[in-house]
Amino acid sequence: MQKVSMIRISQKFSSPRISEPGKEAVIKLYSAEILKKVKKGMQIGITIGSRSISSLPDIIKNIIKEVNAKGAKPVLIAAMGGHGGGSASGRAEILKNLGFTSEKFGVPVIPGSEFYKISLTSSNIPVFIVAEALKLDGILVINRVKPHTSFHGKIESGLTKMLAVGLGGPPGAAAVHKRGVRHLSESILEVGRELLVKAPVIGGVAIVENQYHDAAIIEAAEPEKFIQVDAALIKNARKFMPSLPFDKLDLLIIEQMGKCFSGTGIDTNVIGRLRIDGQEEPLVPFIRRIVVLDLAPESGGNANGIGLADFVTEELVSKVSWETTYYNAITTGFLQRVMRPITCKSDRDAVQKAIQSLGKQGEIKIAHIKNTLDLKEMEVSQPCWDELKGNPNIFKLSSGHCMSFDSQGRLARL
Repeated sequence: MQKVSMIRISQKFSSPRISEPGKEAVIKLYSAEILKKVKKGMQIGITIGSRSISSLPDIIKNIIKEVNAKGAKPVLIAAMGGHGGGSASGRAEILKNLGFTSEKFGVPVIPGSEFYKISLTSSNIPVFIVAEALKLDGILVINRVKPHTSFHGKIESGLTKMLAVGLGGPPGAAAVHKRGVRHLSESILEVGRELLVKAPVIGGVAIVENQYHDAAIIEAAEPEKFIQVDAALIKNARKFMPSLPFDKLDLLIIEQMGKCFSGTGIDTNVIGRLRIDGQEEPLVPFIRRIVVLDLAPESGGNANGIGLADFVTEELVSKVSWETTYYNAITTGFLQRVMRPITCKSDRDAVQKAIQSLGKQGEIKIAHIKNTLDLKEMEVSQPCWDELKGNPNIFKLSSGHCMSFDSQGRLARL
């Protein structure tokens, strides 16, 4: 393999940060008079999704403390649509991998066993909800607001989606996706409105993260304000979203993919690839080749989004639960996203084959990142640095060094 000189850099982002997100969430919940609804003896469900949200453990701990102080009984309830292979055990495994266990938080954890159809929307979309949620006296919906990886609309990922898709489980996710990607935002709105009336929702906490994966904004919302809050915060979420500092790359090397980072394993907003039938691909960024080296254990074997890559490793493929991955893709209807890329025996082999496939003479624009959620630091090749070195928000952390692999062909990690 040809020698490639790489330079470690960091990006500086200007955005707010909440130092104590748990306390901030509780303050906002009291300000919105949501926690006042919690009474002694009530059983209160707190939703947990399948994403890694850095402030979530602190927020959950503080909410549990307040609910306990009121003499109520908090429980954590999975709200992750068709993730976890559509099974209760799969959802429990995801929660465990994310650190949400009864032992750690001192409350029951409900992965969800059955899902009931409770109504139809005006467009005849079936509305589902996890059975255990209907037995609760109140539900607090917690979710991150961010741009979705498959569609854009009035609302995207947020409180309303956590209701419509998350608490709806596998049948709810399938029903929302059935009308196709162009109607996803509308479908989520319709189903969300029904659940806000039919389910015992008492309020929610919406989180917007900055480019460093820290909480930048936390808002509490009464049920009737979920859609309003989602629509307002998505504008900030777009502004704070991390991105690559390039419009064009020859090769992007991603150390890990997984559902804990993005619903598609690799955030489509970062890489500029959708791979959805009938949807035009974004023009920017344009990345000619993408190599993914590994699958995060927190993903529970779900490699949804593997089809966004061109080359992967045998190590990554060995960790994939294809049944779980295919279930996710069939539920959403986005089949191209799970089609298998060229599989290589090692990191070195994957990178080498990707470079060969470019058929390019001379220096190549390469970036190496941890995952598509953490873009603060990365390694870039010399042509990339030549393009960036005048940027006041880009800092050089090391002098050039050869891209290195160990004796097993494993790339040195960031």
